This record gives sequence, C-alpha cells and structure tokens, in this order.
Amino acid sequence: MTDSLDSLSPAWRKTLDAIERRQSSPVMLPLAIGAIVDIFEAGTNDGATIRFEDYEQRFRALAAKHQITLKSGPWMPYLALTGSSAVLVPLDPESGGPRELCRPRPKSRAALLGQSSCSHVSTSLAQGLANATVRHALSAWLEARLDRAQP
Repeated sequence: MTDSLDSLSPAWRKTLDAIERRQSSPVMLPLAIGAIVDIFEAGTNDGATIRFEDYEQRFRALAAKHQITLKSGPWMPYLALTGSSAVLVPLDPESGGPRELCRPRPKSRAALLGQSSCSHVSTSLAQGLANATVRHALSAWLEARLDRAQP
C-alpha cells in the first residue's frame, strides 16, 4: 500500500490489506468501499448507518465513472462486506439493532433487502470516515486499485 495510507487506522489498513489479497474481486470490493466513502463524504448517512439504496446508487455511479461493466449487482459486494471482513453490520428493520443475516446467506438483492436494508459501518472504521483526510486516503487507494485492475 502507498504512503497516503499512513493516515489510516490499523483497522482500515487491515481491511484494505484483506481486500487487496482477494483476487476474486479486484474491482467489486474496492467499488463497495468507494461507495461507502462517498456516502460519508456527501453526508447522506445517519451517523455510521448507511441505507442500501444510497450505497447502490453510489456504487453504480462509481462503476460508470470508471467505465466498469458490472457483471453482478452491487448487493454482492455489500453482502461480502457484512461477512468476515465485518466492514458492515446489518441492521434489523424493526428494532434498528444489529442482526445476523439468516443462513443460508441471501442469494439475491431482494433476499438481502428482505432481511436488512440498512447497515452500520463497524465502529473502528466509521470513526475514520468522519475524517476528511482518511476519506481522501481511501479515495486515493480506490483510484490506484481500479487503475491496476483495468486491462
């Protein structure tokens, strides 16, 4: 990773390292992180809570900006970020509290939204997203990652 990431917390560096190692998703997970960063940059989130619809819109806009053709929907990397990386914590639509997604994990956008349409960015990562320097470093990482992934 680059020097610009020195401003990131150990939690963010660990998250980005894990994404860098996932060769199965060289574009989708970085776009997902970019969409989350954009939501915080625009201030459309409610604290650390993001709505799936906001995420989906920003994910598609980033893909279009970088001329990336999506082979699957934005829901798949969103779902991946609720898994072992624990970037996102799904919220129960009734109580608003954290919830685990039912097993087996959702296999479609509709199934995901049937369980949760909002997520909370994990506390260790959300604190950094409140800082413009951190958001800038994450955006720079995204640009570099997408540049390397393009043919």
